[in-house]
Amino acid sequence: MKRKNLFLILLMFLLYSVISFADNVKDITKYLEATMKNKGELNFVLKYEKSDNSISTYTEDGKFIYKNISLSDTDTLEYSNGVKIKISERNGKLKPFIEANISNGEAIIRAEYILKKPIDLKKIAKNGINMNLIENVELDNIVSAKSQIQILSQIKSTTELKNRISTTKIYSMSGEFLRYTVYKYGKTFTEGVVEEYAPNGEVLTINEIKDGVLNGEAKFYEGSKLRGIAHYKNNILDGEALEFNEKGEVIRRWYYKDGVEIKK
Repeated sequence: MKRKNLFLILLMFLLYSVISFADNVKDITKYLEATMKNKGELNFVLKYEKSDNSISTYTEDGKFIYKNISLSDTDTLEYSNGVKIKISERNGKLKPFIEANISNGEAIIRAEYILKKPIDLKKIAKNGINMNLIENVELDNIVSAKSQIQILSQIKSTTELKNRISTTKIYSMSGEFLRYTVYKYGKTFTEGVVEEYAPNGEVLTINEIKDGVLNGEAKFYEGSKLRGIAHYKNNILDGEALEFNEKGEVIRRWYYKDGVEIKK
């Protein structure tokens, strides 16, 4: 598989937006719990269905678990066909890992945890597997966690989570350290403040997140100096936007409503 396609898959795993459908959650939960008890791990296979642009998840023995229908128009979903996902408790119920194997190992995504209590398999049965693997466990249940994305045996992203703060480092295909982000979570993974930094530690952006998207104030920096402020509502520009010069003076002001610039 081409490297470009691998990056498309990884983008899907990090930015996946879906509606999930699962039938007989109670029965599926019992099945998953029994399998985990007997084998110490669960193995799933993703299958892409072009007819409704969906991804269905099956166990390794062919049992249907749930279906995800994409909310976005994307060609990356077809590359998920055949992706294998494992949830393992072989290192202990409080030290599980989740691993996604893409294109026969050309790309590997792995998340490891230290938990307060075992993974809630009912949540997996009801909502499916979150493609951002580290978020498959409730935030309150995590003592610490770490994950990494590996492409062609090279690490391209690492994340460490502790005390509701995660730090993610991003690397290029050539191994160059590009940037890192710090996510300070609120009550859940879908709310908080995310900060982006250059390799030298200079702040680039600080954004407020709610419901998994931009909601609230967003700040933009150059050379660690504040150069812009915008406001978002459900990931759309909404409210006042400001541009600053190097002295911190306002040099431009806009107003937006539902993503459209308006005059005031």
